[in-house]
Amino acid sequence: LATSALELAADEAAQNEITRAIKTVEKERSITLEHITKERLAALQTLQQTITAERQVMIDQVDSISSKLVDHSINRITQLVIGIFIAVVVALLVGLLLVRQMIAGLMVKNSEARASS
Repeated sequence: LATSALELAADEAAQNEITRAIKTVEKERSITLEHITKERLAALQTLQQTITAERQVMIDQVDSISSKLVDHSINRITQLVIGIFIAVVVALLVGLLLVRQMIAGLMVKNSEARASS
């Protein structure tokens, strides 16, 4: 009987120790999972901030490239308009010189025709 009571007491003590160990492990597991969740949320927040910052940098770069492209296009159009204007002015001057020579030639012919008559 004494052995049986000792065995029961030992079994109960072992069972209590196992229960305490399981509760401790469950508590540590819960704390660990909570810590991991916090770290994961912090990492996701950092990732979101990094992605947002990179997105803004990319938007700024695209805006800069677009502005440079528009500026370059406007410069090229300005050069083209100036070139066309110069060509028109040169054509007008050449035309005026030709008209002047034609008028001068006609006057010479008229004066020769009057002189001969």
